[in-house]
Amino acid sequence: MENENTDSYAGPTRAVKTIMALTLALFVITLMYSTNIFERPGGHFHHEITVDTNEIFVIAEIMPRLIGELNSIHEKVRYPETAKKAGIEGRVLLQFVVDENGEVVKPVVTRGIGGGCDEAALKALRTARFTPGVQGGKPVKVRMNLPIVFRLR
Repeated sequence: MENENTDSYAGPTRAVKTIMALTLALFVITLMYSTNIFERPGGHFHHEITVDTNEIFVIAEIMPRLIGELNSIHEKVRYPETAKKAGIEGRVLLQFVVDENGEVVKPVVTRGIGGGCDEAALKALRTARFTPGVQGGKPVKVRMNLPIVFRLR
């Protein structure tokens, strides 16, 4: 008598593979219908975003952009004579909100160096214009920070 090799495993039969494939397909179709994927326009995933217009964002889908770049602010900064005479140098950190119209509102000095530099930095910032930030396709308020460096030459 020949001894059959019982140690080898040939894998699932064709019928078992077919049942597994049909079960998987049924699961995927059930999942798609339960998430209403077929009811969305074009079959694409679409999420409706509601935006509170009074909310101030720290990060928006599209962040505000300074019109004229950073040079437009630096050109308007006037180094105060008292700071020059006292040899005051350093970085003034400003925090502000860019509103839905791209205007600077609520500017404050979060770290100053004194000698009139803080006021000069605020004055230059107030003249700046931005493209507004956008969230969910709507312009929104975005909180931003900006350093202004004062350096004697």
